[in-house]
Amino acid sequence: MLALALSLASYARFSEMDYGLITMALAAISLGIVAFIAIAVINGGAPVLVRLGHSEPQLPAVMGNRYAAFAISIFAAIIYGDFVVVAFLFYGFAALGVWDSLIYWSAGKPFVTHALAGSGSLVVAVLATVSVGS
Repeated sequence: MLALALSLASYARFSEMDYGLITMALAAISLGIVAFIAIAVINGGAPVLVRLGHSEPQLPAVMGNRYAAFAISIFAAIIYGDFVVVAFLFYGFAALGVWDSLIYWSAGKPFVTHALAGSGSLVVAVLATVSVGS
């Protein structure tokens, strides 16, 4: 991926291509990769996680890292100050909360904390949506 990015950047320098276009193209490629991985993990479970380089003893640290990334994303959205960005981010968090709640509920495990997180995220997302343009 780095080689592709450097190749595109080099091409852009010589052809005066817009770096914004390259950025969005690489973001779109990343979206495809992440979506593919998500579908693979949802359908394949633990064996897919192992193939991706994950191991069960390290999952708490990995999840901690994910929560840190969520916090950084929220901070960036607040600093950026755009309600559309906040709304999209928190609709995503709401989906995570609901999805995780359903996973735990269907396994007979406690799910209320995830449901509350999803509900709270939905409240923020809706408020951000109605605040667009204000």
